[in-house]
Amino acid sequence: MASKKCVKCNKNITKTKPDLVCSRCDKSIHADPACVKLSNKQINTLKNSPGIEWSCENCLQNLSRRSSFLIPDDSDDEFETGRDIQPVDTRKLVQEISRELKKTIREEIKSLEASMEFVTDQLSTMEQSILKQNAIIKDLENKNQDLINKNKNLELRVSKNLFTCLEMAGLPNIHSNEMPKMLENIASKLDVDTNDVRSSSRLPGSKDNPGPILVEMKTPSARSQWIADSKEKCLTVGALMQNVSQEKAEDRVYLREALTKYVKTLFIYFQKATRDEVHKIIKNLNPRKAPGSDNIRVSDIKSIGYEVSGAIADLINCSVKEGTYPDDLKIGCMGKGTSDLLIKFTDEVNTNLNRKLHVCVLFIDFSRAFDTLDHKQLISKLNDCGIRGPLLNWCSSYLQNRTFQVKINDVSSEPIISTEGTAQGSVLGPLHFLSYVNEMNKYIQYSTCYQFADDTCLVAADKDPNKACDMLQ
Repeated sequence: MASKKCVKCNKNITKTKPDLVCSRCDKSIHADPACVKLSNKQINTLKNSPGIEWSCENCLQNLSRRSSFLIPDDSDDEFETGRDIQPVDTRKLVQEISRELKKTIREEIKSLEASMEFVTDQLSTMEQSILKQNAIIKDLENKNQDLINKNKNLELRVSKNLFTCLEMAGLPNIHSNEMPKMLENIASKLDVDTNDVRSSSRLPGSKDNPGPILVEMKTPSARSQWIADSKEKCLTVGALMQNVSQEKAEDRVYLREALTKYVKTLFIYFQKATRDEVHKIIKNLNPRKAPGSDNIRVSDIKSIGYEVSGAIADLINCSVKEGTYPDDLKIGCMGKGTSDLLIKFTDEVNTNLNRKLHVCVLFIDFSRAFDTLDHKQLISKLNDCGIRGPLLNWCSSYLQNRTFQVKINDVSSEPIISTEGTAQGSVLGPLHFLSYVNEMNKYIQYSTCYQFADDTCLVAADKDPNKACDMLQ
């Protein structure tokens, strides 16, 4: 059965959008001010007064007009002569009109009272719902705060337990019976006392890679001594073990503070990317940037940003979860703001000059800094910074099998595999370099170190300019 449509907007007549039917042409029009050209009050009056007829605008315009003043014929005068004219009882007429008005007003008031009662019930229901929701939110906030407190307490307890522990990473699998001999060999290479060790155990590894060795020391100072000496002396698998391949023999063995996903909750946690976050990033992209190897322009991505942001977010989450970075996105083509550091640098220089001190500054430029990062050492540094599990695997996949090519006009060279360095012009490039040189500040004692990516400067101040220069050496 075909549904009725409004002759004004040509939309269906429904229960939620009822109609008014013209008393002259029987056409249906939506009973709302936009279509019927009446006020809400007039519409409610028609709704609550069945005896009132309504005519559409077209019928009113086409209604024939005639004069209300008629002059009868002479014959009519003769016919009407002598007819008695009945007088009108005006008082009775006024009373009838008043009675009808009162009836109409009472019906209108009754309808309004019913509407007000309905609205009041709805408001009461909404108020109760809001109170319940507030109670649920308050309960969830209390539970969340309780979990935060438990997590902090857990971290404090775990940190206290790890205060005397260190990890040895990079050692191949060995039998548990050989562990004491290996520790003695490492202690001999580092020129430390093997009696500092209380216990040791191998932690689970990932896939085919053996896990690190967790070593519990007797004192925190002993742990610090072992770690410090390992940074000064290069330990390799070949120096500690015999009958290993040449490739394995050159692998480094690292000693670090114990901080793994097996003994401590991860401090660095990758939150899932969302559609809104990706869409926000796409909107802020520079449309003038050149397209990548896939020849997709930034302006094209921005034009369909909202439509593709959900799929891109899913790809990002899947990439990190699997710990792999697509090889097709590792092609580089040859051809963060420093304002905070500049403010601090300028403030320190001005402060020292106001104190009548001589200021010496040493600017350091690392040659080909981003191109010479060793991937294995970089992964180890990221591990030391607290990056673990799938996120560390993702960073490792991001660095491996990278290629670059040279593009002149519309001609590109064959891709060449890069075995070291990080991606030029990428967001992660400066972060990788900073992780690589993260410990530089620990070895600078007499000057202030300012770092941004591969740009580094040292600032020293003293009353004696020669002494200030010596402090930079």
